Amino acid sequence: MDTLTSHTLHLIKNCPVCKAKFGEGQISVVEKDEEGKATVLLSCQNCQSALLARVVEMPFGILGTASLTDIQASEVKKFAAGGKVTFDDVLDLYGK
Repeated sequence: MDTLTSHTLHLIKNCPVCKAKFGEGQISVVEKDEEGKATVLLSCQNCQSALLARVVEMPFGILGTASLTDIQASEVKKFAAGGKVTFDDVLDLYGK
């Protein structure tokens, strides 16, 4: 288990929906940069919910924020590579 995974599991130990304990195999590092910032997905095998988290490794520990979702790691990668949504994109969609 790498440092980022172990720190994330220390920060987020249990599923917020069913309270099942997260294990090493339930965390996917979706993206990580050289500054120690990472996007991780914790998937609960018990209730199928997920936490999409942005974590930052700091000299004194790890900081993070997470959102409850039903997204999968492949979807996170797909949308991350898709580029930014512009104001015109939203208007085009709204107009349809």
